[in-house]
Amino acid sequence: MIAFAGASAAMAAGLFRSLVITSLLRFLQAQSLLPFESFIEVHSRSYLTGSSEYEQRRSLYEQRVADAELHNSQPSRLWNAGVNNLWDWTEAELQTLRGWDGASTAEGSMRSARKHSSTFLQQVSDLPQEKIWDQLAMSKHVKDQKNCGSCWAIAAATVLEGHAEIYSGKARRFSSQQIVMCTPNPRHCGGDGGCQGATAELAMDFVMKHGLAEESEVPYTGHDGKCTMGSASKDMAMLLSGSGDSAHGGMSIGMTGWETLPKKQVCATFASTR
Repeated sequence: MIAFAGASAAMAAGLFRSLVITSLLRFLQAQSLLPFESFIEVHSRSYLTGSSEYEQRRSLYEQRVADAELHNSQPSRLWNAGVNNLWDWTEAELQTLRGWDGASTAEGSMRSARKHSSTFLQQVSDLPQEKIWDQLAMSKHVKDQKNCGSCWAIAAATVLEGHAEIYSGKARRFSSQQIVMCTPNPRHCGGDGGCQGATAELAMDFVMKHGLAEESEVPYTGHDGKCTMGSASKDMAMLLSGSGDSAHGGMSIGMTGWETLPKKQVCATFASTR
């Protein structure tokens, strides 16, 4: 009986090691510059070998591999290029994820979208010459928008996470999904709304009026859905109001305003927080 239990334990340990090794190999494969056949396997593609689509996808993939290898050969590079699941997508397919570039519109049309705050950035001195964003805990959390044109919502939530950590010292994760589901887009700015596209300005305006849930309350799905507001954050609201009464809208997460910066500045949109 004891021998049987020991054998079972040994078998379980061996199975566990096998699973760990398999997972590790899959991870390493995904990070390296794979041949196209391996890429297809890792990302579960079903192209028919020899078909026109297969050849088109392979051409796209191999061109991106060549570009990555050229980049990785540069001694002065600051980062290494690796394979992701978008490397065989066409430009038209990628465009569905990129959304609308509000900074490319005429200055006059952008002016009406800006919201000014007398305490913008909460700074009286000049901005620093550089900011190392990877020192923030929020930068370690990489967001994947999946097959949803939600770059505008993810950008807004990420900006708010950065400013929340800068001013409070506490890393937070805000819900991009709530922005996707709840932000109105009646004029079809940047798309038809939700996963079909909108703008970071519309997202900021929504958050300023209604606040924003934590990601744990409204997790990301990469799909449109019925608006879910979640519960308002209480700790920051009480801090700002100086009482036990909840602040409303953006104030509930420490947001006092936002502004779109002119084109070619460091960022397109900043949140004003404290």
